[in-house]
Amino acid sequence: MVLQMTRRQILDILRRKGTATVEEMAMELDLAPMTVRQHLTVLERDALVRSQEVRRHSGRPHYLYSLTPLGEEVFPRSYRRLAHRILEEAKGLTREELAGRDGREMVALLFRKLAHRMVAGLADRFEGQGLADRVATVSRIASERGSISTYKKIEEGFEIRDYNCPYMRVAEAHSELCEWHLSFQKEALQYQEVERTHCQAKGDGFCLYVIHIPKGEALSS
Repeated sequence: MVLQMTRRQILDILRRKGTATVEEMAMELDLAPMTVRQHLTVLERDALVRSQEVRRHSGRPHYLYSLTPLGEEVFPRSYRRLAHRILEEAKGLTREELAGRDGREMVALLFRKLAHRMVAGLADRFEGQGLADRVATVSRIASERGSISTYKKIEEGFEIRDYNCPYMRVAEAHSELCEWHLSFQKEALQYQEVERTHCQAKGDGFCLYVIHIPKGEALSS
């Protein structure tokens, strides 16, 4: 779906924030509230955005806007790429690797191998990088693949926040996809103390990964 630029920016804001008022969006876009309302009217007409009236203790009510399920699907999905990767990895599983494993264990093995293959294919992007730079690169790669990813330094270490899951509908039914992404992050970062604290597939507004750095440990960039 091709969207006018400002309308796409409005959808991006709602994807990141979950909900927003006209005034909040106008401030972020540096536009007049009336202009934002005009774009929202079109987005509501196209069933991409919905509004909910919120009454205040005094004065006129205001409205919170959010994405509809159709609006969620405007953001990149990578189901075809996922299917291709899984099939290619499945073809490479050996009889020895499969021996004695039940279905769940085979799926877990497949995704571990897939995470390893993905990191190996991106080795040149991480060459010579310390942890801080690897965090930035992981977030950048996620955004390139449609995740709308941000990262920042926090007291505990770092956080990576992904606002769009390219595999959302599959991940809702199969948590192994979420574990695969966590495995990819740990291997790409070359660091095991990575915790997923929020998950879109479980109803959160974003996926949040916290990279825990022990106090006093030096960070290489």
